[in-house]
Amino acid sequence: MTMGWTAATDASGIDVYDIYKDDVYFGYTQDFANLRFTATGLASSTTYTFKVKAKDKAQNWGPFSNPLTVTTDAAPGVDTTPPTAPGNLTLVSKTATSVTMKWTAATDASGIEVYDIYRNGVYFGYTQNFSNLQFTATGLTANTSYTFTVKAKDKAQNWGPFSNALVVRTNPR
Repeated sequence: MTMGWTAATDASGIDVYDIYKDDVYFGYTQDFANLRFTATGLASSTTYTFKVKAKDKAQNWGPFSNPLTVTTDAAPGVDTTPPTAPGNLTLVSKTATSVTMKWTAATDASGIEVYDIYRNGVYFGYTQNFSNLQFTATGLTANTSYTFTVKAKDKAQNWGPFSNALVVRTNPR
């Protein structure tokens, strides 16, 4: 936040301008050509009151300027938008003890970090292989029906909704 003011006058000349933030010394300037000061390190969405006072070359302090009250801008928005659901969860292949499934990518402005795979409503595994959106569930029981779903987490740690359910029965032995 940059502020400016008109020059103080004094017969002996001005030595320094002190800047106060909320009645506490904050900084100074001796740049008499610009009469500006940039306040840094301020918190977002916060109101501050600044005042300036001049000291002449004889070391006498003048009165404070009129106060300048400003509110800093809000911080850039935090991503709270979840990714879309992975799409079109379908069967690729199956055996008596494994099921390979595929899906289409979820989308999100911050990018996808991971896909979690659920079997019968319980977390089963994950993949971060985004070039091949497939997962092989192994260690399954022959001739058993399973329901799989997939959901995505974005890089801002938001979880999206589940994909469609894939119901598949493993092959008999």
